[in-house]
Amino acid sequence: MYKVRNIPNIENENELSNKLISSISKFTGWDKERILNGSEHKTVFWRKISSYILIEKFDWTSQAAADLFGQKAENAWMQHKWVEETLKDEEKVHKVLPYVNKVYHDLTL
Repeated sequence: MYKVRNIPNIENENELSNKLISSISKFTGWDKERILNGSEHKTVFWRKISSYILIEKFDWTSQAAADLFGQKAENAWMQHKWVEETLKDEEKVHKVLPYVNKVYHDLTL
C-alpha cells in the first residue's frame, strides 16, 4: 500500500528547484526553458531523473515534482517508477545511475 504524503514544508523549495535546473543546465548546456518545456527524448530523460530525485531523495509528492515541469502527478510518478525500475536492472543501471548521482551530488552540496 502506498502512503499518502503532503507536499513537504521545505523553506528552500525554490532554491532546490533552481539548483536542479542549474545542475541539468551545466550537464547539458540547455537553457531553463528547454529543460522545463522541451518535448524531445533527451529532455524527457532529464525530467525522469529530476522527478526520481525529488520524489525519492527529497520526499516530494508526485504532484509537487510534476508542478515544477507543468505536468500531471501521474507523469511524475511514471517517470519516477521508470528510473526506479531501470536502477534495479543490472543491464540498464549504467544508463541512469551516473546522472542520478551527479545531479543529487550537485543538490546536496
